Amino acid sequence: MRSHAILELGVVELRVAQAERGRLTRHVEVILPAGLLQDGVPSPGFGPFLRQVLLEARITARSLRLAIGESGIAVRDFRLPLLPAEELAPAVLFEGKRLIPIDPQTVYYAWHARVVDRGYAVYLVAARREMVDGLVQAASAAGLETDRIDLKVPALARGIGAADGLLCEWATGEATVALMVGARPRFFRTFGLETEDEDGQLEQIGVALDALVRFMRSAEPGLVIGANTPLYLAGRFTRFETDWSQRFAFDVRLPAPAVRWVPDFPWPSHLTALGLIDDWGWQARLNPEQAGDKHVAA
Repeated sequence: MRSHAILELGVVELRVAQAERGRLTRHVEVILPAGLLQDGVPSPGFGPFLRQVLLEARITARSLRLAIGESGIAVRDFRLPLLPAEELAPAVLFEGKRLIPIDPQTVYYAWHARVVDRGYAVYLVAARREMVDGLVQAASAAGLETDRIDLKVPALARGIGAADGLLCEWATGEATVALMVGARPRFFRTFGLETEDEDGQLEQIGVALDALVRFMRSAEPGLVIGANTPLYLAGRFTRFETDWSQRFAFDVRLPAPAVRWVPDFPWPSHLTALGLIDDWGWQARLNPEQAGDKHVAA
């Protein structure tokens, strides 16, 4: 199995892990210097910064798998009727261009479809070309060849094993909240934490989680979110001997993934990387081919 450098780009942090023969081995977590990323688009200094991070962490894999957040992307979840296989891709892109009113020449598309109720449930992502091209070029400047680009939240959910329910990851300087429905994120947000105080950070996370629930209840009244809804807590939550159900009024669950890392590896901080070891099955991916804008088939 090929080795990969797995990068997770946050709003405050950069996390890197190396996957070898299906296991996570080396790792590093660093705070991103101000100005290296603007709305997801890397500055010219990002490539050299990344190269130095990889060197210091002894990350030797040259194949890159990259997880990005919500900056510079638009997402739509929609249904299509059953179609002949050869008609599915054109139909997805036609509907996607209608639902996402952005000039198609300025974005790359990635999508996934599964058969449900005599039709297809389609998950479509449109990402700014400027951002994707910049990340691929920065990776190349750091000595990496981009294998694929994925969204952070689906990868995190796969690493946790969270197909349905709420998801919350608490990292050093940022947090992510999301709602998963049918193994797809219906809503997700990563935000910087405004204080170094743990109680203050937990308060900010709780406010963000409450806002997510209120928004989804308003946007989709038929969606039931209550005490029986699973809430998967990841990251720093696993480090404390705390009954988190006393703080969060949901069915709190902590991740217990199958061991796919070397001894003493800090796996709670790299669940997104764990979810990127294997393929998910995108019919088209965000990263362009070296020669142009064709999608790399899944």
